[in-house]
Amino acid sequence: MQHYTRFHWQPNVGILIFVLVFLPITLGLAFWQLERADEKTRILEEQQQRTQLEPLGNTDLVRTEQLHLRRFDLRVEFDPDRWFLLDNRVRDGRPGYEVLNLATLSGTDSLLLINRGWIPASLDRSQLPEADIPLGQTSISGYVYQPDEGFFEVGEQIWQGYWPERMQNADLERISELLEDGELLMPIRLRLAAEDPSAFVAEWQIVNQQPQMHMGYAVQWFAMTIALLILGIFANSNLGKLLTKKRD
Repeated sequence: MQHYTRFHWQPNVGILIFVLVFLPITLGLAFWQLERADEKTRILEEQQQRTQLEPLGNTDLVRTEQLHLRRFDLRVEFDPDRWFLLDNRVRDGRPGYEVLNLATLSGTDSLLLINRGWIPASLDRSQLPEADIPLGQTSISGYVYQPDEGFFEVGEQIWQGYWPERMQNADLERISELLEDGELLMPIRLRLAAEDPSAFVAEWQIVNQQPQMHMGYAVQWFAMTIALLILGIFANSNLGKLLTKKRD
């Protein structure tokens, strides 16, 4: 009868290959989630710093660089006829749209694209919702939103030829295609603040996932890494039998 009194290796080639393949993957994903958590933390800290700066006024929008997340207090005049519905925007499990309005920046001939927030969609996809548009000179407040990630689209945007136009992404270049000759759309996007009288449901999230969520994912991947190490040790040694013998 063989006695297992000392620890020794007894390689299991199949399990060893499995561990060697997946161990770097789980470990890499864990550190990637930590990096994502750091990135989201930096974004939120930047947002906090920018919200404490003086709000931008009409004359401050002449320079459009580095305005991302800056607050604004502007005077504009909404276009009462031309507006967009940003499709497939779900809130609390209910499908809807975000309302994008064109507006002229007071004192200029430039147009702005203003996201006024979310409205629910009808169960009938062919029936588009109505959205009241403020008339005349209007004061608005909110923040500049300039995401630097590209858009993902399936197929090409096809304009229907009537308003409101329904679209998948707030693509400024494509929106410019619908403007008349001589009209200039400024290369920035604005989001109204939740408390603005012209806003619909405007409870924005700057980042789609909070740093804590990425930290949770990292912990899960580190746990899987530890589990793989334990599997590799037990499957390639007599450690399990030694522990069983000690309990006996």
